Amino acid sequence: MIFIINSKNTNLITREELSVTEWAEKLDKFVRYIAFTNDNELIKQLTYEYNLNHSQIEEIKKCLENEKIKSHRYSCTKYEHFKIEPVYLEIRKVKGKLIYWKDWDYIFEKRDNDYFLWCFLGGFADAQREIKLSEEHIKKYKEKGLAQIDYLIDNLRKLHNSEEYELAITENRKIM
Repeated sequence: MIFIINSKNTNLITREELSVTEWAEKLDKFVRYIAFTNDNELIKQLTYEYNLNHSQIEEIKKCLENEKIKSHRYSCTKYEHFKIEPVYLEIRKVKGKLIYWKDWDYIFEKRDNDYFLWCFLGGFADAQREIKLSEEHIKKYKEKGLAQIDYLIDNLRKLHNSEEYELAITENRKIM
């Protein structure tokens, strides 16, 4: 079996066999779940839905051949052609509900009534930071949307002089 999973911020092709309820618990603003018995059915659906050309179909087939990668993220807008990329994040192991994320870069999620932001900084030590959002951050996120999260990501990535990270340490909201 192979599945298409859609939410407001994420479109996935996956072999992960989670129920509709489990996907709705893992992805914020879950939209739909479609199951296919084989890859060809999935490709037919995507071809119909996105008017894919031959090279885009071949790209999907190539991605699906790698059985080590269970999920792929895809997008298609009127300004960009169909794009597909592997997902390395183990969605099954995520503790909360994924709102906004990019592999090896950042994860913004909600756990119970709290919001958390994890950022990868890189470097020799694989530096990373995770904070719990303050009430003020949550308020701004609800007003401005993901632009507020992008601001926090950019600020947390500053190895030195990250005002938001220093504030999180002071307010005991630093996770890592």
